[in-house]
Amino acid sequence: DDDPAASYVLLSDAAEFAAESGQLALAWELLVALGNRFDLQSLQLMERATKVATRFAKSEDDVAYLASMYVLLLDEAVRVDDFETAAKVAPAAAGATRKMPVLKEQLAAYIRRINALRGAFELAKPARDVLKVKRDDETANLTWGRYVCFFKGDWLTGLPLLGKSSNPTLVSLALRDVEQRRELQALTQLGDDWWEVAEHEKEPIKSNIRERAVDAWQLAL
Repeated sequence: DDDPAASYVLLSDAAEFAAESGQLALAWELLVALGNRFDLQSLQLMERATKVATRFAKSEDDVAYLASMYVLLLDEAVRVDDFETAAKVAPAAAGATRKMPVLKEQLAAYIRRINALRGAFELAKPARDVLKVKRDDETANLTWGRYVCFFKGDWLTGLPLLGKSSNPTLVSLALRDVEQRRELQALTQLGDDWWEVAEHEKEPIKSNIRERAVDAWQLAL
């Protein structure tokens, strides 16, 4: 613990040896520890671990675990809006599960969702760039807030953006949602209002907004 350089080398080498010997869970655990300790870009470490593990996955259990690693990797790429990495990883993920039809189809459906999300991101990205210099721009807050909440499902980050947007209905809803009043009537109305917003949207965001409505109703219950 008192020798960072040695710690880095040991964790890094141990992770690679673990992957090469088929101990995929251990390899993943070691690389996560490496990223946490040295504040490294976890996405690059995760990609490296998965790439190494792919070469040594033999049994069905290995492949199933490998598929879960790919899902975690893709989740992280989406979380940080790194769709280039997601696009690079997707073919390898499909190839790794090609002999297990159920896993292959599940992963394919997940990748299709990510591709749709990438399209929404490209449209919203200019608004994100505007907010870097004009944090209170109402139009940019609306565009980026809709992407973050309605497409990504990151309501914690997105609601404050909608609360500063140019849409009065979404401003009111976002502010009430952030407040999260615990009264039965307030929560029930919040769910009703989100459901009404969803009625004017198309899939996939219709279902995502409905899930937010259901969250409010569940709190009411």
